[in-house]
Amino acid sequence: MPNPSDLEMIRAAAAGDVERIRALFDRGANVNARWGNGATPLLAAAVAGRVDAVRALLQQGADVNARYQDEATVLIMAATQGQAQVVAALLAAGAGTGERTRGGVTPLLAASIEGHAETVEALLAVGADPDAADERGVTPLIGAALNGHMQVVCALLACAAAVNVRAQSGITALSAAVAAGNSGIAWVLLEKGADVNTRDGQDRPLLVSASAAGNVEIAGFLIDHGAQIETSDAVGTHPLLAATVGGRVPVMKLLLERGANPDARGREGITPLIAGVVKDQPEAVELLLASGANPALRTENGLCALDAARAGGLEKMVAMLAGR
Repeated sequence: MPNPSDLEMIRAAAAGDVERIRALFDRGANVNARWGNGATPLLAAAVAGRVDAVRALLQQGADVNARYQDEATVLIMAATQGQAQVVAALLAAGAGTGERTRGGVTPLLAASIEGHAETVEALLAVGADPDAADERGVTPLIGAALNGHMQVVCALLACAAAVNVRAQSGITALSAAVAAGNSGIAWVLLEKGADVNTRDGQDRPLLVSASAAGNVEIAGFLIDHGAQIETSDAVGTHPLLAATVGGRVPVMKLLLERGANPDARGREGITPLIAGVVKDQPEAVELLLASGANPALRTENGLCALDAARAGGLEKMVAMLAGR
């Protein structure tokens, strides 16, 4: 249990009162005193961004690698908060960039997830491992891509971060960017060699995911970098079918312009045209018909597009298809 002088040291550190810190030290206060929750004066100063207090405490022998509640080090806590100047001071005092929380989070991963670019660059500059993953396999690059932090992504790639690492959940940096709808990060990753035909955490090809989400820009980037247009997921959903089901007409136009087969079949023989009818997507159906989709094709159960329209009582669809 800290004595009153030690507690005053912690309060002075949090407030950044350097003169008080030195006076308390001269009176015998413990520079490594702890609150009941495990906080030390150095941790209190670091989290609050009190860089002068951090330096003063380090000069007085504060433990630079002390852990909060036996979990995160001072450097990890400062990196999480994006306290770049504090991080620089801690690094200069020998704080370990390879230290981890129980879950495997390093200072670099913490800063990358939070998008603290200046802190990330400071850590990389002293040799922090750009590929050090946590216990779930999440790397700094995956964390930054998932949270949309472009500057951090670029900093990591500049230090040769591995672009195709897959976390235990199945996500990669590219699939994370696609899922987040971040076209800028997706493009940067593709330019750096990300596997365009990889699958996301749900085992879907990325072009299927982008098409289902209606992200024209990302779908275009994927196709430009070699994504297979006729690829499909485990249940047979291909990009055009995914876009049709969601009524994603701009993506459908892109796919058809790039050579997608308007009659490509999915599960149980369903075509995009039949799916468009069932989902009551008149604009999508018009586009498919204009692109040469065959309304006579039937599912494995013998259902054609007109049958589906009649069964659903979709009079507008029936009118569109009856003369075909």
